[in-house]
Amino acid sequence: MLINNSDFNILIVDDDPEILQITERLLKKENFIVTTATSGRECLQIIRNNKPDLLLLDVMLPDVSGVEVCRIIKKDAELASIYVLLLSGLKIESEDIADGLETGADGYMIKPLKNRELLARVDAGIRIVKSERAMRKSEEKYRFMFENNPQPMLIYDIETLEILEVNLSAINHYGYSRSEFLSMTLKDIRPQEDLPALIKDIERARGGESSTGEWRHIKKNGEIIIVEITAHTIIHNDRVARHVLILDITERKQAEEDLKNSQELLRKFALHSQNEYEEEKVILATQIDDELTQTLVALKIDIGLLKNKVSTKSASSVSEELLTKLDQSYKLIENSIGTSLKLMNNLRYEVLYLMGFVEAVKLYSSEFQNQHNVKCNFVSAIHKLELDQKQSTSLFRIFQNAMSNIAIHSKATEVKIKLARVSDKLIFEIADNGIGFDQKNLLNTESNGLIIMKERTFLLDGKLYISSLPNRGTSIRVEIPFYD
Repeated sequence: MLINNSDFNILIVDDDPEILQITERLLKKENFIVTTATSGRECLQIIRNNKPDLLLLDVMLPDVSGVEVCRIIKKDAELASIYVLLLSGLKIESEDIADGLETGADGYMIKPLKNRELLARVDAGIRIVKSERAMRKSEEKYRFMFENNPQPMLIYDIETLEILEVNLSAINHYGYSRSEFLSMTLKDIRPQEDLPALIKDIERARGGESSTGEWRHIKKNGEIIIVEITAHTIIHNDRVARHVLILDITERKQAEEDLKNSQELLRKFALHSQNEYEEEKVILATQIDDELTQTLVALKIDIGLLKNKVSTKSASSVSEELLTKLDQSYKLIENSIGTSLKLMNNLRYEVLYLMGFVEAVKLYSSEFQNQHNVKCNFVSAIHKLELDQKQSTSLFRIFQNAMSNIAIHSKATEVKIKLARVSDKLIFEIADNGIGFDQKNLLNTESNGLIIMKERTFLLDGKLYISSLPNRGTSIRVEIPFYD
């Protein structure tokens, strides 16, 4: 025999001592644990004291028939798992066999028994017992894991949506008792407005799909919680059902919402601060223009006029030193005007301020090309772009920082600048053909310019994409919301 028999207990019941002895000797030879009885009452007494795995039960016994003994055993929940083989040498008609099997017997054998047949039938029975034992062990393990899982779990009928099982964690978490849960359907723990979505999900589940997702559930006290569920189809007590693992993520979702609100407040605050900063720069540039530059220009004119007037005097009455001082003062004022214009332009890029974003990019690209000997090619698919001053300034500052990084780091010979609109997004891209870099090191090598670009893009409620490869150049792409 191919299985280990020493773990299996067999009870033989027969009132014929010779048959009993022969059968006992045969089974012990195969290393089974064997017990014997000669009557139905003795059989029942032994079974209750020491439940066997398999019972060889003679139909014809002196007190209680084997058929009746089998009926008693199979009706007892504690004993019903015993594998019963009825044996008979007299009741061998088909009706007799049917009567015996109707009591719940697992098999019916005709005496006299052949050793080989008996061992084969016993072997088959033991294999079934072993399989059932493993199944019960698996079910017990599953039941233990289900009942003691720290996360809420439930099982519901996939057709009727009846809740068939819940674990202790679900009872504690939702506040319903076990009996209350088992009188409910899945719809009872869902808000009314979520039921159409639930029905669609159930239809997919009936198609055999496992699923995960976020749902709203209702506790007994009326509190609505957000849960993440994982569900798959199982067979439960011969019913097609869904096993559901539940994770309450209400606090996590609230924390995410609070974080999102905080980020939005931070973004608005930073945007407000940046706008104030830019406005202050514009005000300062205007003051430089109105007060300093214009004063310097006026002073330059006056000195020029004074020099002309002095120059008309006779050479003897005008000292060479005075003329030199006038020339020096004129040049100093001229240089100061240039410095103030440059300072004013850094504070408030005049073309951007006066003519808008597209013209500012064109002029800046042209100046960049002349200054750094890098070919700049600007292409705009938008003929008329209307941005408010805040958007225009922020986007232009991103452009300035990108071009500055190209000049300092890229060793590029060409820059392509593109401006386009796709649906409700404005897309601005600056790509160079320089040495590039390994993006794995991006976080470790971020420059101030790159950080500024990210911050300004974030404040525009947009997205910044950077792609680069060593010796393959770098592309910076900015996408911001854009509506007419």
